[in-house]
Amino acid sequence: MALTYRSVKGSALTNLELDNNFRHFTGSHSVTGSIAVTGDISATTGSISGSLIVSGGLTTTNDLDVTGSIKTTSNIITAGSLTTATGITSSGSINHTGSINLSGLPTTESLASIGGVWLSGSTGASSKYLVVRTA
Repeated sequence: MALTYRSVKGSALTNLELDNNFRHFTGSHSVTGSIAVTGDISATTGSISGSLIVSGGLTTTNDLDVTGSIKTTSNIITAGSLTTATGITSSGSINHTGSINLSGLPTTESLASIGGVWLSGSTGASSKYLVVRTA
């Protein structure tokens, strides 16, 4: 459902058009590409095809799948699973009661600053362990 603008319509909006405009902001919306948010974002469930960049915190109460990366300047709080294909960067803490699934991690030591993550070694057939740079 698209928004109806008075400037486009050329006259006042009807009650139904006003109601539909408000409904537009309370429903689910697909996002293709990246989404940038200034301030906090709270999601009950969703899927983003692209990256999620938040200048603030991210809170989810159900599952959130992002095909790109997730970057925040504050805390990430999730009660569901948080899935990303290319990684998570947060200036705050990551608190969760669900799972965080990372795919496409590098398999060589990261020269990134503290918090760099990569897969290393082998604990058996087709397995590796997760390494996090702490210093």
